[in-house]
Amino acid sequence: MTILIITSSYPALYRESFAGAFIEALAEALVQQGCRVYIVTQCTGAVAYRDPPGVAVHRFAWRGKSKPLANLSLGRDAISMLSYFRSGCSALHHLVTSVSIDVTLCAWTLPSGLFGWYLKRRHGIPYLTWSLGSDIWQYVHNPITRRLLQLILDDSLQNYADGYDLIEQVDAISPTAASFLSTTRILPPADHTQVRVAEGKTNFLFVGRYHPNKGPDLLLDAIHLLNDSTQCQTAFHFFGTGDMQAHLQSHVQATGLQHHVTISGPISAAVLSAYLEAVDYLVIPSRIDSIPVILSDALQKRCPVIVTDVGDMGRVVSEHRAGYVVAPEDPITLAQIIEQAYVQRDRHEPGMRDLYQMFNVEENANRLLRDIRAVVGQKPKKIEQTHEPALP
Repeated sequence: MTILIITSSYPALYRESFAGAFIEALAEALVQQGCRVYIVTQCTGAVAYRDPPGVAVHRFAWRGKSKPLANLSLGRDAISMLSYFRSGCSALHHLVTSVSIDVTLCAWTLPSGLFGWYLKRRHGIPYLTWSLGSDIWQYVHNPITRRLLQLILDDSLQNYADGYDLIEQVDAISPTAASFLSTTRILPPADHTQVRVAEGKTNFLFVGRYHPNKGPDLLLDAIHLLNDSTQCQTAFHFFGTGDMQAHLQSHVQATGLQHHVTISGPISAAVLSAYLEAVDYLVIPSRIDSIPVILSDALQKRCPVIVTDVGDMGRVVSEHRAGYVVAPEDPITLAQIIEQAYVQRDRHEPGMRDLYQMFNVEENANRLLRDIRAVVGQKPKKIEQTHEPALP
C-alpha cells in the first residue's frame, strides 16, 4: 500500500527535531508494515534537512519560508498563504501524477485537509483527516473557516482526533463520525551532556510553545506563590519557542525568580529524553489542550506529571492515577499541588505504565491500516513510475 501524508509540521532533522515528531514515528511504523510512504510538507527555512530511511520526504518552497503557519494572519499574510496553497497544490499534482497513491492522510484538518480535498476532487484519491486540536479551535468560530472544516471533514473517508473531547468537537462540525488516534513518538537515546538540573532539589520541567494556550505564564505565577522554603528547594526548567518568551524572561527577573527558574529556547529530542529521566515532574499547565505529545513522552520515560484538567488530559491522567490534576487557570491551586508533589514525591509508577498503553506507535500504524483497508475501495488509476520524482 502506498500512503501519502500531508502535514504542516514535520521534523527538519531525523530524530532530533521536536515539531511533528509523531508524524515521523508513524511514517516509520507504516514502512515497517510494508507500506510505501511519501511525506509532503513545506520548507521551514532550516539550514539542513535529514530524513528517515525508507520515507520519501518532499518539501515545497513558499513565500513564508520559516514563518510558522499558526502565526499567519488572513489579512496581513494573505499573499504568503496564497503562496503556500499554490506551491503545495503544484507539488502534490507533480507527485501524484508520477506515483500511484492509494490514500492520503491529512495532518491536520486545516491546512492539510484542503490539500487532501483538492487531490480527491482533481485526482480521485481518497483521504483521511487527523485533528490535533489547534486546527479545530483556531478556525471553528469563524464562519468561513468553519465552513472549510465542514467541507473537508464531510468529504473524508475517516476522521481521527487525538482526544475524546476533541472527537465530540469534530463530530459537532461534521456527521462523519471521528475516532481516536493518539499522537505519540519513540524518543531517541538520552543525551545527558547538556542536562543542567539542580542537585539536591526537586526539579520540574515545562516543554511546549510559549503561547497562552500552553500556560507557561500560569506556571510562573504559581512558582511566585510558593513559600520561600519550597522555592529554595525546587528548580524549574522551561524549554520552548514562541512570542511569549521575552515576556516570560522579563517576568522571571521582575519577580526575583531567576535563581529558581530558567527560560530556554527549543530542546532536541535527545536532550528532552535526558531531562525526562533526570527531573522529578513534568508540568503541563495548559489553558486549552487535547492530549499533547509531551504527555506520552513523559509516560514513556516514567516521569510523573502535573497537568491541568483540560481536554482529555486531566481525565486520562486522573482515571489511570498517573499524576496530579489541577483546575485550569488556577495558579493558587497549582502552587498547592507543586507543594504537595515536593513533599510526597509520589512516582505514580503503576498508573503511568498503564496509561502509556494508549500511546503505542506500532498499534497506531496497525489501526490505521485496518481502517484504510476497510474503507478504501477500488483505487484510482495513476501513472506508475519507478524513480522518485523531484518536486519543483
